[in-house]
Amino acid sequence: MKRCQDISILELAFLEMGRLKKGQEFSPLEVLQWIFPETWEHFVPDVILEIERMHQDGKILIKQYGFPPNFPLKNINKVKISVKI
Repeated sequence: MKRCQDISILELAFLEMGRLKKGQEFSPLEVLQWIFPETWEHFVPDVILEIERMHQDGKILIKQYGFPPNFPLKNINKVKISVKI
């Protein structure tokens, strides 16, 4: 098995959710509430940074209100992401 280096728990969670969703779009809030069910609100700024980085790295696609968003993201309202396969 190949070992991944320097991958954040959030990136792993987004990639796993993408695998579970089988290519369908999902909200980053789903991931937050899945891994931090009681304190997810505290991690929203971290998620914004992580999904922007993953998008720049070509790992995910981001839509906000159905369109490519303006960066930097100010919030994750109506944000949907999909993992590139």
